[in-house]
Amino acid sequence: SLVVLVIAYASFLRLRRQATLTNKLYHQLEHDYKLITESTIGMGKKLVALEQAFLASEKPQRQPAEPQREAKPHRFLPSDDKLNDATLLLKAGVDSEEVARRCGISRAEASLLKLMRTHADTVSAA
Repeated sequence: SLVVLVIAYASFLRLRRQATLTNKLYHQLEHDYKLITESTIGMGKKLVALEQAFLASEKPQRQPAEPQREAKPHRFLPSDDKLNDATLLLKAGVDSEEVARRCGISRAEASLLKLMRTHADTVSAA
């Protein structure tokens, strides 16, 4: 019975080391996921800033007598039906994670569309 006890203890130690390693790998994966998500959102914010700068540089070139047109929602290319559907869902107030799940796009794409939608709403309100 002493041999069985030693084998059980050795198995317990090995299992404990494996659990510690698995936990470390899980935390690394979680950290990498957060980093990728934050960088994607950061890139989206940079795109919005570039769009603002582009629109600001375009405004002086426009003629002041031009009538104010009603803002139309952005339409993607016809092949981008998923993005069009996602835009409509975000406009309806659906959460970005749910939009990603329903439309088959990544959460980062849904977050970027939501950020662009929020930006478009603030620009049109101004």
